[in-house]
Amino acid sequence: MHSIISGTLLLGFTKLVKCARCNNLTEFQIQQGCVKQELLGIPISTQYCGVTRMCPVCEHGEWLIQRNLFVSEAAEKQVRDLLEGGREKTKSYVLQLSDQERKVVFRRLNKLKAFSLVQYIAS
Repeated sequence: MHSIISGTLLLGFTKLVKCARCNNLTEFQIQQGCVKQELLGIPISTQYCGVTRMCPVCEHGEWLIQRNLFVSEAAEKQVRDLLEGGREKTKSYVLQLSDQERKVVFRRLNKLKAFSLVQYIAS
């Protein structure tokens, strides 16, 4: 049986930001969508989609990178800058993950060229 599972991967957090919808001052989540395909329970592939900034209170989200073949350097830089603002909370989050989950997050952060954040978390 072939199955397709969609979800999100939490990459990290921003600094405190005021939500335009609920007006709460909170650390937004930086999430990346993903679609996993399985055949008879065996993973075949995982495709990563766009990146969003999500309010954890009201779940209002904004696209930072939409799923495109080409991603602009400016969009990647915006994501990196947002993640740098919340690097302490991001580090705490990533360090509590299992080794396998941490590797997945590190791969996605490296894909966004967030090398200094990965080095900071790993040190």
